[in-house]
Amino acid sequence: MTPPSITLTRVTPADATLLDNLWQFYELESSFWSGEDIDANGRFNSLSGFLGRLGDPDAFD
Repeated sequence: MTPPSITLTRVTPADATLLDNLWQFYELESSFWSGEDIDANGRFNSLSGFLGRLGDPDAFD
């Protein structure tokens, strides 16, 4: 049986909403043991620095 192949693609500013939503779910699921808490808007905010760098093509090289 051949293992499935994986293709990596660069993250772009267009992916910010998807990544933020995935991160919110991850933080929710892990908040019990991680101790992370929501902000005044009812969201986890620990991914905001990463999302802010998405427009910089050199930020992840």
